[in-house]
Amino acid sequence: MVSSNKQNPAPVNLDDRPSVKKLFKNLKKSLPKLEELLEKCSGEWKYEDPIYRFYHQSFKVYGLQTLTLKIVKTLKSLRPGVPLDDWFMQIIEEGTGKEHELEHNEC
Repeated sequence: MVSSNKQNPAPVNLDDRPSVKKLFKNLKKSLPKLEELLEKCSGEWKYEDPIYRFYHQSFKVYGLQTLTLKIVKTLKSLRPGVPLDDWFMQIIEEGTGKEHELEHNEC
């Protein structure tokens, strides 16, 4: 469906499939929770520091697993019953549920 109006004269392609409408409804409903999660993932200590720790192979990077799983749970809640991308989930499965062991730092 193509739509235009006086405020936005350019044609807009609308995806009016029920699944898309439901996703956007869930996004709008979850916006405060999504903004809160973004805040938890942002800033020097929640974004920059973990990347630094990963780069330097610090055991402290293991703490990211909890937040990562919270992000995945939130993403899943936006489209219940619809699996997330297989490759994305493979990365999540291979990168979470881990406990630090000294051998992990060996090259």
